Amino acid sequence: MHRPQQLKASAPPLAAMREGWPGQFNLLRWFSVGSFVIIAAVALGLGYISTRFVVEESIERDSMLTAQFIQAIGDAEIRHASINPRRTMGEMLDPRDDNAYPDVDPATRAAARVEFLDHVEHLPDILLAHVFALDRTVVWSTNPDLIGERITGDEELDESFTMKEAVSTSYHEVDDERPEQRFLREPAYLFVENYIPMFNADRSKVIAMVEIYKEPVDLVARIQRGFKAIWLATALGGAAIYLGLFWIVRRAARLLQAQQKLLIANETFVALGEMSSAVAHSLRNPLANIRSSAELAQDIASQNAQKNISDIISQVDRMSRWVRELLVCPCARPMMIPKPWTCCSPSRTR
Repeated sequence: MHRPQQLKASAPPLAAMREGWPGQFNLLRWFSVGSFVIIAAVALGLGYISTRFVVEESIERDSMLTAQFIQAIGDAEIRHASINPRRTMGEMLDPRDDNAYPDVDPATRAAARVEFLDHVEHLPDILLAHVFALDRTVVWSTNPDLIGERITGDEELDESFTMKEAVSTSYHEVDDERPEQRFLREPAYLFVENYIPMFNADRSKVIAMVEIYKEPVDLVARIQRGFKAIWLATALGGAAIYLGLFWIVRRAARLLQAQQKLLIANETFVALGEMSSAVAHSLRNPLANIRSSAELAQDIASQNAQKNISDIISQVDRMSRWVRELLVCPCARPMMIPKPWTCCSPSRTR
């Protein structure tokens, strides 16, 4: 007679599962949002780093080639003018010092300087070019209005005079507050500013500075094509990763949902089995007593009562068969939970 109490005790876990599972954790929704945010952030970060790397490496490479070209022109002009090889073009650029070197003819010095500056002026993609003396005075410029002007307070120029590298590069937009950026024509997109130091013979000191502003149209076009390729590859790669992971998690979520439904159904079947077992055991003893009493009464009953007693016995037998069928009913047996590699649909379970 303790079966109903056991059935009652098993009811709360079933109700708790039915009420708790649907609102407990939506794997697909949280993954779709969380993975999208993470993958998008990583893709944007990688795209930004890649584009910055392309820009900086491309511009630095272009500037290095420009510096090497300028310095090679200076060395070639020194040899071409038959100037003492211990002298450098950096020592020839300030016209105020034409008489400072007794071993170099002033006319030869001026001719070498003019040839060198003519090559600088006709560099491809050039916007503006200056030559600064050691005191930061513009001794030559493609903008004649700047010649003789002394530039002060320019930290980049001061740092360039103290560095030992071949070139200092930066790219930016026009700064109206800087007097040396008086372009004869405005750049269409961006420009590259190169500080190319000109050293003395033993390269121990920077004695002049060539500043070149360039608008590398072809380089900018290549960088823009690189931007498009990088961002397209980043977007496609991020989308492919997101869709692939989303498909896997969606399939797993469907499998988990199907298994949860089967677990709830199994709990229901267990409860039904316990209930049917309790009902069957509660009915079998009374039915057996009724049948035994009817059989005893049949022996002493009158002829008229025999038919009624036979009906009682037949109905008791029918009830007994129903109780046995209830105990062996397959509908009260738990369903099998599919394995992970089987189909998620409950209709395919055995």
